[in-house]
Amino acid sequence: MTNSRKIAVILEGRVQYERNVLLGIRDFAESKTDWLLRLERPGPNTIQRLRSWNPDGILFQSAGLSSASITKIARSDRPAVHLSEPPTRRKNLRSVGLDNREIGRVAAETFLELGFRNFAFAGSKNGFSGNRFRSFQSRLREAGQGVEVIPFRAEMPETEISDRLLALPEPCAVFAMHDEFALILSTLCRGMGIRIPEEIALLGVDDDPLICELAWPQLSSIGVPSRKVGFEAAARLDRIFAGQPDDPGRSILLPPAGVVTRHSTDVHQTADESVNRALRLMRSQFRNRINVDDVLREIG
Repeated sequence: MTNSRKIAVILEGRVQYERNVLLGIRDFAESKTDWLLRLERPGPNTIQRLRSWNPDGILFQSAGLSSASITKIARSDRPAVHLSEPPTRRKNLRSVGLDNREIGRVAAETFLELGFRNFAFAGSKNGFSGNRFRSFQSRLREAGQGVEVIPFRAEMPETEISDRLLALPEPCAVFAMHDEFALILSTLCRGMGIRIPEEIALLGVDDDPLICELAWPQLSSIGVPSRKVGFEAAARLDRIFAGQPDDPGRSILLPPAGVVTRHSTDVHQTADESVNRALRLMRSQFRNRINVDDVLREIG
């Protein structure tokens, strides 16, 4: 392809979220007949491999890249857009990603509306997961509730995770940092005879159909606009190519798409939807004085 504009895309592409980001980039690139995309897996030699290709622009995710590699990309004279919210110490990194604080708030609201009084977060306190945790915790504190934490570390033995699950007060609403960790928790719960959602309700993030439906019972999850992240990041890069003003310190953060409810949070369901609506009202308003008339108004 002559006179092409070469775009390096540094992304693992292993999970559904990342694949959807790639599809969003592709969606935008279809309108740009001169765009030539090259996918690179993040690793220690990524920058070296790209140097000889000499891309005109870079779309990248920092996960899997060394700090030195991120610095080289950020200081390059080639425009680059980060495919996630900026890391804590790199606020001036031009970014398009998810509003992880809003994701945490939505998780808290979901569990509060279901009437839970025991809560836990399962995940890391760093990066995107940390932002989800802090917002989740903050909203629950506003409601007068505390949060247990099941930490996530790559080297953490499953026996330690199991012990923490067994120690949770029941019933407990557990918000996992993403669907993959929610699936691990679900498998461990089943192996220990912990009933989902009666004893532990699980909510993940990403709404990855494969992961959510592999679990039994199937996992509820907060859907995210991952494809739009890719599209908007590519569009931002294109605006830079066109010479339009762009503040490198401005992050474009997209809100979650909403909760996709499956069985892992489906507490006290019956065959009658009117009864289900009445039960949801009573669980969500357990601190307030409601009467029969309130319930009748809710079910119409």
